[in-house]
Amino acid sequence: MSDSNLAEFLASVELLSALSAEELSRLAGQASVTEHGFGDTLFEAGDEADGLYVVKSGIIRLFKQEEGKEISVGLRKEEQTFSELAILREHRHEYSARASGEAELLRIPRRALKEVLGRSPEAASFVTNYVAINSAGGLMSQLFDLRKRVNKDELEDLVRSLGVKRFAAGEVILEQDSGEDKRLYIVRSGKVKVVRKDKKT
Repeated sequence: MSDSNLAEFLASVELLSALSAEELSRLAGQASVTEHGFGDTLFEAGDEADGLYVVKSGIIRLFKQEEGKEISVGLRKEEQTFSELAILREHRHEYSARASGEAELLRIPRRALKEVLGRSPEAASFVTNYVAINSAGGLMSQLFDLRKRVNKDELEDLVRSLGVKRFAAGEVILEQDSGEDKRLYIVRSGKVKVVRKDKKT
């Protein structure tokens, strides 16, 4: 596949939607294409992560090992990505990845991504927020799969408006009848107790 065709494909990837055609062309020029068969292991938990993976075709299974058993983390299909944290910092994979059949992948080195994002603060902000939210529980992939439902500007506004907040046990999140906080809260982990106080008449 030519660099121009790769760039066109990358334009369909939600994570990279804030990049310009020129920036996508730069990434395409440094991306490597690999083909895998059923059962091929791409990497294992603990391996060094040094780039972003994009599924060109096929399905990739992500999993962890717990007490000798494989625990599924999720599946990645065409136009989806994994190993996103490698964009932001050096780290080791928290899970393993294996092809669930014939698959074709693009791998974009961290250095290429850092170079492109370093020249575009707006794109860097979008990608950073997207990766942070996605890694905090897969929120984007589970609840906001909007790539074909909203336009590019609306998607960017949504990602930039999202945030992750942690609360201690017993901490009040919202006060009844308070109209100041109009945000939508989604519980990623833990439990939240909702209490309604009846007004005295």
